[in-house]
Amino acid sequence: MACAALLSVATTGALALAQLRVPAAHPRAAVVANLDPFRPARPPLEPLLINAVQELLLGELDAAAVAERAVAARAADPDYTLTEDEVKLLTQRVERVGAARGPLEALLAAIVDGDPSIRKYGMEKDYGVGDVADPYVRACRAECMLALLLLHVEALPVDFIDEDRLELLDCEASAEVEAVRDAVR
Repeated sequence: MACAALLSVATTGALALAQLRVPAAHPRAAVVANLDPFRPARPPLEPLLINAVQELLLGELDAAAVAERAVAARAADPDYTLTEDEVKLLTQRVERVGAARGPLEALLAAIVDGDPSIRKYGMEKDYGVGDVADPYVRACRAECMLALLLLHVEALPVDFIDEDRLELLDCEASAEVEAVRDAVR
């Protein structure tokens, strides 16, 4: 009898514990994921845009085709699909970079030439100045070109680039800045 009672208590306790663990684990995980201060509800578009601009810099496809490929690649991701507004914004920005590629590269070169410390310390690659066949140069150029577009055409803050580069990219209006604006109108 004592054994049966102990077994009953142990079984009941184990069942109660199992019931507490299973149902509580899923809702708690969902709440934690939604309240994570380091993970936004929607991932930023900038990494996708930077990758698209890098592809654009290779010159194999035009801006519309590059944007289409970026949207298709994201659509294949089961965890995160773009909203209609995000698709429009991504397409618009890739096409703007494509339309203003020459003026953006000229503005970037003017910024680098205007700061002697960049060449003195060999930091040209950090600004994307160099051969786009070099993946690091291409990535930096894509970041800088997107930042220049956001800063000088869309008048938006940029938070995906380090402060040292951002300080130089957020330059005063110049003929090169106006050429970028004209190219996207």
